[in-house]
Amino acid sequence: MENLKSPSSNFCIEFSLSPEGKPIYKVTQKGKSIIEPSGLGFIESEDIDWEKGFDGVDMAKKTEVNRE
Repeated sequence: MENLKSPSSNFCIEFSLSPEGKPIYKVTQKGKSIIEPSGLGFIESEDIDWEKGFDGVDMAKKTEVNRE
């Protein structure tokens, strides 16, 4: 699971994979769920299904950006 937090840490987006390899996300505000776990994927016009079968092989290192 990977997390992306707002600068104030009030909002958090959690990304993970279901047991079937489907990418999912959920959003919390101050620790309370505001978007329950939901699917994340694509279906191409040629009927190529990008909604499942993913594998978490590598995670990127956290980078902070200061936009002052």
